[in-house]
Amino acid sequence: MALSKSASRTVAVLSGDVVGSTKLPFDTFEAARATVSRAVSPTQRWSKAKVFGPDFYRGDAWQLVVGDPNLGVRTAVWLKAFLIASRLEVDTRIAIGVGDVDMIDPKAITRSTGEAFVRSGRALDDMGQRRGIIFALGDDQSALHWLPSQVSACDFIVSRWQPSQAEVALKFLEPQAGSQKDIAKSVGRHPQAVSRVANDGGVLVLLDLLASIEKVAFSVAGHDEGSLPLRTTR
Repeated sequence: MALSKSASRTVAVLSGDVVGSTKLPFDTFEAARATVSRAVSPTQRWSKAKVFGPDFYRGDAWQLVVGDPNLGVRTAVWLKAFLIASRLEVDTRIAIGVGDVDMIDPKAITRSTGEAFVRSGRALDDMGQRRGIIFALGDDQSALHWLPSQVSACDFIVSRWQPSQAEVALKFLEPQAGSQKDIAKSVGRHPQAVSRVANDGGVLVLLDLLASIEKVAFSVAGHDEGSLPLRTTR
């Protein structure tokens, strides 16, 4: 194996695990893992930047690389909402770390290296009994001291959704979401029902929070896949 000659660049790394996995029936646990994997597929269309993973390790833990760091929080929220909508009654904790990467192994994300992986992995290990989504700041990101509380607010909103609300909210979370009328048609709901989810479910507030987070200048690097330092085979 050899490293490509591309320079390092900034990405978002999401590290998570399935909450209470040891108490879940095997079929439910396997369904949860499959649902997390299935949830990632639509996010590939959100940006020209590549998304790698999820790669499961230690049984219930997983890791994911979001090539566009500004979409890291939206992706985490999306994964939580997707699980809620699945009606499996299974939750996942997520720790987000944004930073440079030295190398990404597309075939085994957990073998990748760089500060983004260290921040995300350590934050997940340090969560203890805490659930939800957290953002792990590095020492070089002190100017973003406001960001973890914004992420906590996003998680607070999502954690209160019922499956029927999550199904609608997922449509709003797509970066190129249509109008509420379009969303109502796509999910087969009355426009007033969709409007209730948008307002009473806090979806519009969530979108405002995400919009402010996505304006952060995490990196001035381009978001093209070619700039990623991938592990390649000769």
